[in-house]
Amino acid sequence: MTTLTRGANTAVPAAALDVAVTGAVQGSVDLMVFQLGADRKVRSDHDFVFFNQPTSPEGAVTLAAADRVTVALTGVPADIEVLAVAVSLADEIPGTLADVTGLGVGVSGPGLQIDAPVLGLTTERAAVLIEIYRRGSEWKLRNVSAGWTEGLAALAQEHGVSVDGEAAAPTPPAAPTSKGPAVDLGKRTGAVNLAKGQRVSIEKSPVITASVSWPPSTDYDVYALVRYRDGHTETVSQFGTKQDKKFQTSTRDQAVRHLGDIKRDKKATEAVEKVEIRINPDIVAVVPVAYSAQSNGAGSFFQYKVSMAIDNGLGTRVQVDAANGHQNPMVFTCVPGIIVNAENGIDIVSLELYSAEGSENRPIVNADLSITMDAGPTNAFK
Repeated sequence: MTTLTRGANTAVPAAALDVAVTGAVQGSVDLMVFQLGADRKVRSDHDFVFFNQPTSPEGAVTLAAADRVTVALTGVPADIEVLAVAVSLADEIPGTLADVTGLGVGVSGPGLQIDAPVLGLTTERAAVLIEIYRRGSEWKLRNVSAGWTEGLAALAQEHGVSVDGEAAAPTPPAAPTSKGPAVDLGKRTGAVNLAKGQRVSIEKSPVITASVSWPPSTDYDVYALVRYRDGHTETVSQFGTKQDKKFQTSTRDQAVRHLGDIKRDKKATEAVEKVEIRINPDIVAVVPVAYSAQSNGAGSFFQYKVSMAIDNGLGTRVQVDAANGHQNPMVFTCVPGIIVNAENGIDIVSLELYSAEGSENRPIVNADLSITMDAGPTNAFK
């Protein structure tokens, strides 16, 4: 383990980080992260990650718990130079951060363990604890342990977040109805087959089912990324990641549910895993993902063609085939398409995106609903 004193820094060779802050408790000692450019300011209020906006616009920084932040450094935008991890005392809490017992930061990742105790605070009610920052093509981490007696408003204003007496909660951007130069087929009913790069709109219904299917001779798995209007993304799945083995089979609001893991069955004619979507105004988009772990053995998306079907239960079914299946057996992840909660219906866009060779990392959903492959946490083998 590397221990950093105040002002000390060290290299960060890991791409996925877990940042645990002892002493952080939501409602008393609030944890937050500022994504900063070269001017050490946020690009907009959306770069302020806190309990009301727990995920950065690109999805690389997530407030995973009241005392924990996860960071996928490969997903941090190129124009972000610094991630400032900070805390502040709630207005109703008396005293200063110096009164918080054991305040400190532990940063872990593959082959990495850094301890950054918070040192030297006296009258501060808000402080930057550590900075994760670029140095050339590499990332480094510094124990900052410095803050503001005036509290959260001064901390936020220093980093360019809009304040009005105190830091204002960012207003989330309106969700676009679709993304990219997709060929728009307009609104359809009945059976629709989408080719790569096509978009169709269907009628919104109380329950929409996304089914991903493949030959039963192999064992693919499906999970879904659910992007919310407030900027955070939740994952529904039947397995976790190397960074966090825990998983959720439904979103916190129960709107999106994974209906169960399907095992390899040579007697079956088809393997199908389903995600059930009860769309609500808070949901912007749902992205089903097909994944085949290295442990499943040789095979490719070309050999085991994956297909996704979206059914609104009103007689309309949209088929999205991965017709251009990647022939490399070391490509493990496919995003067939995206389901977008549009103003006048449900937009479905055929994407057919594939991960890089050998990558076990999940994709992320960006604020503009584009998908960045391989930028998320690493899947845990089942």
